[in-house]
Amino acid sequence: KRPRLARSAGAGVTWTSVPERVLIVDDDELILRALARILEASGYVTRCYLTPEEALGAIADENPVVIISDYMMPGMDGVEFLKRARERSPGSVRILCTAAEDFKIALQAVNAGEVFRIISKPWHQQELLATLAQAVESSRLRRENERLTAEVQRQNGQLREINLRLEEMVRQPDTAGLIREV
Repeated sequence: KRPRLARSAGAGVTWTSVPERVLIVDDDELILRALARILEASGYVTRCYLTPEEALGAIADENPVVIISDYMMPGMDGVEFLKRARERSPGSVRILCTAAEDFKIALQAVNAGEVFRIISKPWHQQELLATLAQAVESSRLRRENERLTAEVQRQNGQLREINLRLEEMVRQPDTAGLIREV
């Protein structure tokens, strides 16, 4: 399990061991097993599916941080699968696994914003793990950004309320004189 930074209110920063969930879809069972073995050895929790339809049905329950898809699959290609996966789980980072001959089409998917990165087949283990670590970090940063944005909006709302109360106090004759004298 990979250590992950966690924050708790008032308690500072602590390290916890929370494995990241990775959903993998490929119509080749040997590739699924190989990817799962590599990722699980690095501390990730994997869920593997042989068909895009099966994987799409599981996305809501699995809540993956990262989704890895093969490009060439019967019934639905990886770009279409990742597009649909994005609709169901917009916060999941999407990675496309493809052979060299599919690279041009896959690159269009990256440019269209459906895919975070492309991993070529056959992959290099270090490149695969580095890409996954970057995807997890990208997801963490996006979640942290969303959390901080919500916190700033909440605090801005509190400040608006305080300002309204202060403006009301200034308009009242009794407090207006007191405030001016100070």
